[in-house]
Amino acid sequence: MIQLEIEPALNPNETRLQPSYRMDLRNFTEKEYNKFVKLNTVNDWSQLSWKGVGRPYEVTSFAQEKKSWEEVNQQSLPANISWQMFNKSFHEWFVKDVPAEMDKSKQNFMKSLTNF
Repeated sequence: MIQLEIEPALNPNETRLQPSYRMDLRNFTEKEYNKFVKLNTVNDWSQLSWKGVGRPYEVTSFAQEKKSWEEVNQQSLPANISWQMFNKSFHEWFVKDVPAEMDKSKQNFMKSLTNF
């Protein structure tokens, strides 16, 4: 026998969280909507400058792995290889035994205190 879960009908201005999505029938005023969404904040693009908006973050230091790869290969690190290196490094955080690492750090700290 198939069991169906019957939900009450949605009312206007109601939101409901489903297992993989959200149903949202709320109506927002223009002021409420613009609290979260800002469109066309620049009226005159010719007047826009880095000084006015601030420069984006610029990376000035690079990983040792990048520097050594470029030294060995005599070229700048291609984007696809850079992403592979990043993904490998990022994945290591998920396979790391965090409790063991913390215990090891605590032991090293306690050992360093004995040197005082």
